[in-house]
Amino acid sequence: MERPAFRERNGKSSSSPTMTFVGHARLPHSLACTDPGVVCIELEVDPASAEVVGLGSQAVMPRGELLLREVLLGYNLNRGVEDALQEIQSRYIGAPQKAICTAVASAYEAFLRSCREETAASHDRGPAFVDARPQRDVRSSP
Repeated sequence: MERPAFRERNGKSSSSPTMTFVGHARLPHSLACTDPGVVCIELEVDPASAEVVGLGSQAVMPRGELLLREVLLGYNLNRGVEDALQEIQSRYIGAPQKAICTAVASAYEAFLRSCREETAASHDRGPAFVDARPQRDVRSSP
């Protein structure tokens, strides 16, 4: 049975179910207060527009999650993720910052892998994420 995952956002409805991309990264040992000390970020994406429509996180402090929602909800992944990471880095100051940014970058890389697989599998239909293109390695950003 197919899950009815059509979402309505800003008056627009999607014609296909959303997809969730997950990234994770280890917290610094001094902050590993959660078991097993790993930050997880889930990006729920509308495949028709490549827009982030939902966000989930584990081992992120409440204000950090609010910031992630502010920066990432509505963000179009076709633009790459570098601008979003720079905003997170400039506004979230503290030891977990690198792990959070690495987890977001990892979720974005899962998005790119999905784009490549979809493109390879559907030459006739065209890729689901038309403008998605790889960016430079975002994990090495300052």
